Amino acid sequence: MVGFNPETDIPSLAGKVILVTGGNAGIGRETVVGLAQHGPAKIFLACRNATKASEAIADIEQRVPNGPPLEFLELDLASLESVRQAAAAFLSKSDRLDFLINNAGLAALPPGETKDGNEIQFGVNHLGHFLLTKLLLPALQKAASQSQSPKDVRIINLSSVASQACPKYGIDFDNLNIGNGAMDGWKRYAQSKLANVLFTRELALRYPEFTSVAVHPGIIDTDVWENSWTGRLARRFCSWVWHDSVTGSYTTLWAASAENVTSGYFYYPVGKLQKGDTPSNDTKLAKKLWEWSEEKVKEFVAI
Repeated sequence: MVGFNPETDIPSLAGKVILVTGGNAGIGRETVVGLAQHGPAKIFLACRNATKASEAIADIEQRVPNGPPLEFLELDLASLESVRQAAAAFLSKSDRLDFLINNAGLAALPPGETKDGNEIQFGVNHLGHFLLTKLLLPALQKAASQSQSPKDVRIINLSSVASQACPKYGIDFDNLNIGNGAMDGWKRYAQSKLANVLFTRELALRYPEFTSVAVHPGIIDTDVWENSWTGRLARRFCSWVWHDSVTGSYTTLWAASAENVTSGYFYYPVGKLQKGDTPSNDTKLAKKLWEWSEEKVKEFVAI
C-alpha cells in the first residue's frame, strides 16, 4: 500500500461538513483523524453509544489538538426509526453536508433481524445507510449547489472484496436470512457488501451532482471479526495478511480527497480501480435493489 500519504496528499478541507458512520472505532475513527488534520468545518461521528463516542472524541482531540469541532450523532443502523431521527438531528444542526462516509458495518453474524424485521447484516450494512443517504440528500444537494465541481461533494460506501463472493444472480431478495451453517453468515455478509457496490453505481446514475464511490479498505484487523468463530479463527491464525485500522482508512481518505476519483466506481487499496464481476456490474440488479430498498424504507422517509 504505497503512493498515498494522508498527511501530505489530502488538500485543505476548509468549510467542509463531514459525517462518518461508525466514526467512534476502527477504520471509522482513523478516517475521522485523517480528515480532522486538514481543517474541515465540522465532523459528526454517527454511532450508537454515547459513552464510546465521547471516548473516541477525546482520543481524536488529543491526536489532532487543533482539529475541527467533533459532535456525536446518535445512530443505530439496525433501526430505521433511529436512522430517521439521526438524519433529522443532523439537518437541524447543518443545512449542508460535503462528505457522507457510510463506514459502519457488521460481519459474519449468525441469523438475525433488525428492529424492522430485515436480515441483520443486509439491514445494517445496506438498508440503514440507504435510508440515511436518502434523508440527507437535501444537505448534500445544498453543498453541491455551492461547489464548483461534482467532485467536491462525495458519498463513500465501504464495501469489501467479499462482494465478489456472491453467486451470478447476486442477491437472493426472498431468502436473505436463510441458513445457519458456519459459512452462511459469510454469504449473507457478501450479499450486503455487493449491495454497497450496486447502491453506489445506481446512486451515481441518479445523482450526478455528487461523486459516489465504493471502497474496499483491505483485510483489516478490527473487532467486527469477533462476531463469529470463523472470523475469530481467521483473525488469530492469518494475522500476517491483516492490516491495522490506520491503513484501513487510507482508501476512504483517498476517495474523499483525490482528484482522479470517478463516480460510480469501486476502488481497492489504495485508489486501484476494481472492475468487479458480473453481479457488481449488473445495472438491472442495481435498479432492482434501489426499488426494493425504497419499498423497505418508505415508512421512514418523512422527517
